[in-house]
Amino acid sequence: HASGAALQRTLRAQGIEVSSSRQLVELVNDGVPEVTTLVRNAGRLAGQVLTPLVNFFNPDVLVLGGGLSAAEPFVAAVRGAIYERCLPLATRDLEIATAVTGRDACMLGAGALVLDEVLAGDWVDDALSAR
Repeated sequence: HASGAALQRTLRAQGIEVSSSRQLVELVNDGVPEVTTLVRNAGRLAGQVLTPLVNFFNPDVLVLGGGLSAAEPFVAAVRGAIYERCLPLATRDLEIATAVTGRDACMLGAGALVLDEVLAGDWVDDALSAR
């Protein structure tokens, strides 16, 4: 409901051809009302999903990544939903930011985890003990 792919399908059904999240963001920046409305709604839905996590874990920072995080209406809607629905204690010091790496954040994070695991050397001990 709130992914770039879901929004692309919805827009195609409305006759607006969109092939990527980057193009979605460009259309939002160009002020296309149908796209902006969908992106805002996606942000609201994402914020509703994140609300219980923020209330439970009380994080200092919430970092939004992915292609839609480049659209300000998406980020504003996430912020609005979280501040509206969360306990004041959970949002008092909460910083909501976008990932510096943008849409590549997941891939870079996965790569960092792999490197950490490989460089830790535990896999070598496990492989040798399996023999």
